[in-house]
Amino acid sequence: MSAKIGMARWFGWVDTARAFLPMWHRRLLTLTFMCMLTGTLDTGKALSMLGRVATEQKSKYDEDVKKTATSHEPDDVAKLRRAAQNAAHLACICLGDQSLLENCRIIVTTMGPLRQWHTEQSTTLRSTKDAKDWYIQQSRGQQMVVMKDLWCTLRVDGALEKCGIGVWGPGVIPEHADVESLEIMNDSRLAEILGRLVVSTVARRLPAQLWHSHGIPGCFPLLLVAESRGDTISRIRKQYEAWKDCGRFTTKAWKDILDRSPFNTVFVEKVVALLENAGWAWSDEAEQAVSEAFSTAGSSKGVEDAFHGYRISEGKSVSRALARQKAWMTPRFLSC
Repeated sequence: MSAKIGMARWFGWVDTARAFLPMWHRRLLTLTFMCMLTGTLDTGKALSMLGRVATEQKSKYDEDVKKTATSHEPDDVAKLRRAAQNAAHLACICLGDQSLLENCRIIVTTMGPLRQWHTEQSTTLRSTKDAKDWYIQQSRGQQMVVMKDLWCTLRVDGALEKCGIGVWGPGVIPEHADVESLEIMNDSRLAEILGRLVVSTVARRLPAQLWHSHGIPGCFPLLLVAESRGDTISRIRKQYEAWKDCGRFTTKAWKDILDRSPFNTVFVEKVVALLENAGWAWSDEAEQAVSEAFSTAGSSKGVEDAFHGYRISEGKSVSRALARQKAWMTPRFLSC
């Protein structure tokens, strides 16, 4: 038995799919035998149902997936469910589709580095010191290691094999091989899907790294490191003076740009004022302000996990509301 998918949890689908993949064909064989015994499986009809739904779906390679409630099924799944006779019949149709298996393998393999990064983040951010150290590592470009691991998916033999790519095994394709053969054409198709997914994933992770390493106030944790403090102060000063200089422009477009600047936020104003008043030098007051700001929960998951344990201990149910006073008075919550 595989675990139930928690779609509302980070990487819940990836974890469940990784556990399910080794049992894919065994479950397909079992469900097919059951459907044949009950007379609910018509192979020709099943394939036509799946093909009809697939042709109605547009390519989403270059589009962002819209955020929807996890409790609602996608339209293609709902249509396929209505067309199937029962749940076993529907499962046979889905598990019998080779493209679904291939896509699952590619997604699970590609998301591996991100899943590991998320696990490290969740287990590390359990104290104020750990949170501050984590922010410093992010400002130093720690996410670039994840990007590198993602790119390596395109060239590592083991990763390609997990994605079903490389029918010839490790090494070069033999000279006598027919490049128009079905095996090589299928490899090319899967390689294109893998390449698009890797590029898309990296493109969505780079802005987060850019904010930590070059953004304001994302780069502020670098002020807490002696060797990077001087360059960081110089960069903040240049950006701040450029922002003030742009104040002479009075058009609406410039006004909107200046209003959206992080230099208008309370925290950034405070840190910049401390640096400016000290002659753009480091001070104990500035260190305290920056250190306190980044010695907080690095993600909401740690807070959720803290409340989750108390909900279970109070009501033996994860759905029961937690008493407000107990939530804010617990020592473990305050120690985070």
